[in-house]
Amino acid sequence: MGDTTIETIDAQDAKVTGTGTTTITINPDATLSSLTEYYVLIGADAFDDAASNSYAGIAGTTTWSFTTADSGGDSTPPVRSNGAPSGALSSGTTSTNLTLDTNESATCKYDTDSGVAYASMDTTFTTTGSTSHSSNVSVSAGNSYTYYVRCTDASTNANTDDYTISFSVAAASAPASPPPGAVLLPMIPQIIPVFTPPPISVLPAPEEIPTSETPSLVENIAESIKNIFTPDKPAEEPAEIPVAELIPEETPLAFQNRWQLLPRAEINRFVLAPLPRAITNLAQKFPELGKTFEEVGITKITDVAKLQNAKLTLPGLTQRLVGDTPGQFGLPKGVPVAELSDAMKDKIPTEIVFAKGGSGLIDYNMSLSVSEEGVPEQKIATVSGKSLRLVVKPGSDVKSVKGYVVWKRKIRSDNTSLELPADTLLGSIVFGSKVFAQVQDKPVRVEEKLVLLEFEYTDPDGDGIYTAEIQAPVVEGEYEIITVLEFNDPELGRKEIRLTTVVDPEGYVYEKYGDKEIRVPGAIASIYWLDQGEDQYVLWPADEYQQENPQITNLTGTYSFLVPEGYYYLGVEAPGYLSYQGKPFQVTEGSGVHMNIELKTKYWWLHVIDWKTVLLLLVVFWMMYNFYRDKIRGKLINK
Repeated sequence: MGDTTIETIDAQDAKVTGTGTTTITINPDATLSSLTEYYVLIGADAFDDAASNSYAGIAGTTTWSFTTADSGGDSTPPVRSNGAPSGALSSGTTSTNLTLDTNESATCKYDTDSGVAYASMDTTFTTTGSTSHSSNVSVSAGNSYTYYVRCTDASTNANTDDYTISFSVAAASAPASPPPGAVLLPMIPQIIPVFTPPPISVLPAPEEIPTSETPSLVENIAESIKNIFTPDKPAEEPAEIPVAELIPEETPLAFQNRWQLLPRAEINRFVLAPLPRAITNLAQKFPELGKTFEEVGITKITDVAKLQNAKLTLPGLTQRLVGDTPGQFGLPKGVPVAELSDAMKDKIPTEIVFAKGGSGLIDYNMSLSVSEEGVPEQKIATVSGKSLRLVVKPGSDVKSVKGYVVWKRKIRSDNTSLELPADTLLGSIVFGSKVFAQVQDKPVRVEEKLVLLEFEYTDPDGDGIYTAEIQAPVVEGEYEIITVLEFNDPELGRKEIRLTTVVDPEGYVYEKYGDKEIRVPGAIASIYWLDQGEDQYVLWPADEYQQENPQITNLTGTYSFLVPEGYYYLGVEAPGYLSYQGKPFQVTEGSGVHMNIELKTKYWWLHVIDWKTVLLLLVVFWMMYNFYRDKIRGKLINK
């Protein structure tokens, strides 16, 4: 834009269209250069409305201006420079302007976390769109600040690296002298009286033989004794100094709550810090969750501990899409992903991993755990060796979806994270947000983890829903299933979703032998389901869920069932053992049944009585018999 006229068009020319409408279109013949700024001027008599009122026109060079895009295929993002402020700002600073320049017109955003993609940044510079950008931020004394800036140009070329603006604000200095109004307390000397004994006269040595004019020795001794009992008059004591009045008329400044020895703003900033971003995102997107947090007082980071005893569960995929199974007494059954309608598939939340079992007919019960850093994580519990069908719906087109099963730790009884197994309300809320997907700038470094399995998600029908089927590890413990989404859009990059999986061992049937347990092979384990329509327990139809019922234990005596929610009880039979019938219990959604069962032998008392016990009983019986015979013999002799 060098104030050179490119083309002049008459208002009556055919290049100007839109007469009688509210939109005027101007089609110039000139070819505009790429990456060039232009402006348009319109005369005051160019256009009139229906009432013959003339349009005021455009006379300024900035009223209607624009910059053309790069016709040569611009692929270079803006170059950022001259970021400010930097260094240390004065302690009295409460706000400052973030500023930087770009080599081309651009729109810039900033974030307080590093590695955030441009599209995911929340804050746009207040003044942006040209080559100079600025935005005002609030600061306080004694703190350091770092902002990460990314920009995009007219060709949507966005920066993939961070431009850092770092600075600090000096802390407020302590006063060198007491502030006005301080009271200085006087030092009061302590007066301690000292006892002074009376003087004692010392007898002089006789210089000459006493005469009648000279006092005799007896007179001198008598005078000395008189002086001892009648001492000289003591010196006058000093006048008593009055005690100064120490009670001030005004409350000392130290007790007026006006001196702040600790920075109140910094303490309040820590105590009143908001909830972690992942949790606040949920509350912002879903008013129900925000209202729940308000009612229970979850408003700041120090309130997160209140969630420690919360018992909340996440609904499975079927419950999330179609709700409860119709019918009052029907056996709950999930819906395989392949049988979902297009409308249901559209409702599946993105970037969340769902787990299903029983050939996709049973949804695993999931819980939400929040770590000490405030990061929400999914968690499921399954039985060793069971089949897991994983389902995930990416938010955008992806190049690939890969999964890794890695060892995490042994099952621990203590829990260092905040368990939020969520109720239905929180479950529906959580699934609407992408809080489980974390941006991953670099590939998963599998060499740092004990990777047990690497697998690929597939989408054979092209509906955007990726599935994978794996086997749960055999060894009990806590594992992590890491799902990596690699998007086609370089701006989105790569994200990973972590699903913590607790693998419990299978249940087993055993016989107690002293302090040891003997596994029982060949036992028939059956599970019975309460048919509420008939109000009686019936054998659970396991074949509908791709399982077997009853199950026959092998040499290890193990068994396990993965059943939908309902009321059940277990029954076990084995040759040589008493039949076992357990107490009824309730199963929540997608929970495994794998408790250990002890069987009693039919002739259990044979294990208690051995040949030594039998021999001892015979000896005791023989002795009692002999004692009885001797007693009878004695009576006969006495007769």
